[in-house]
Amino acid sequence: MRDQIPIEALPRTSGLTIKRLKSLGVETYEHLAHYYPARYEDYSVVSTIARAQPGETVTLKGTIISFVSNRTKRGLAMQKAVLTDATARIDLVWYNQPYLANTLVPPIEVAVAGEIEIFGKGKTMKPKEYEILPDASAPTQHTGRLVPVYPQTYGLSSKTIREKIATVINYVQEAGDTSDYLPSEIRDMHGLLDENTALHYIHFPKIMHEVDQAKMRLGFDELFIKLLSSRLVRKQWEEETVTHAFSFSKT
Repeated sequence: MRDQIPIEALPRTSGLTIKRLKSLGVETYEHLAHYYPARYEDYSVVSTIARAQPGETVTLKGTIISFVSNRTKRGLAMQKAVLTDATARIDLVWYNQPYLANTLVPPIEVAVAGEIEIFGKGKTMKPKEYEILPDASAPTQHTGRLVPVYPQTYGLSSKTIREKIATVINYVQEAGDTSDYLPSEIRDMHGLLDENTALHYIHFPKIMHEVDQAKMRLGFDELFIKLLSSRLVRKQWEEETVTHAFSFSKT
């Protein structure tokens, strides 16, 4: 089903994003579902600001109560926000991302992920990921979990790819598409996941064991398809050899 849906059907997706996805070889929902992460960042530790310690990589949830843009002594554009929760507050710092001034307009609920540092007498974080939340209890996609990082092209971030893949995975679940070219007997024999579960685990794992399970199934698919293709080619070659017998004559 998803192999017949072009990526132009992705909701809320600009023509430029479609063009950049196509530059990665992504033409359909199926291609996007099989665009695998290169690695994962672990932002699964969710902490309050007060408990977060220097050197820890954590996810913080709270309210941005102020946001300013200025320049450092070296001339770098710096964006600085103050995040607060029920326990404390922390400075958030970005560099050369002026668009954030129009995105993170206080007061706004967010989740941010990165390493806790000490600057002066207070805590600070240079977020590697952030996302806007409708409220502090809302589920997260880019923080608060194992976050996949994808091979990228210019102007197309892992965050955007993540969002588009989530659309495809949700579409498959809502459509109730349980098709799997690999028979259940073979899956059971080798202890393999069904394809849809494997795709969910590779993109949205809760733990690394789920990634390992997904890689086993998807790796089996690649090997199975290669083996099947080689046998089909061999069969075709044998049939053509019989049909068109090679002959040699002296002249």
